[in-house]
Amino acid sequence: MQITTDAGRDVRDFYARHPVPARAVQPGNPAGPRDLLVLSIDATGINMIDSGLRDSPQVRDDGP
Repeated sequence: MQITTDAGRDVRDFYARHPVPARAVQPGNPAGPRDLLVLSIDATGINMIDSGLRDSPQVRDDGP
């Protein structure tokens, strides 16, 4: 729990020292040349439960 509290404090202190420009706060403003798009991807995908899977369909021998 302490690490979460410390992380929240770090974010708060960062933005207190680096205010966000007013135009970035308003929705509908186009991105400027200095704006960044930042993504965070964990690459874990969706976990499947084997018991929830259906049986595989049978292969037809006579073709299409």
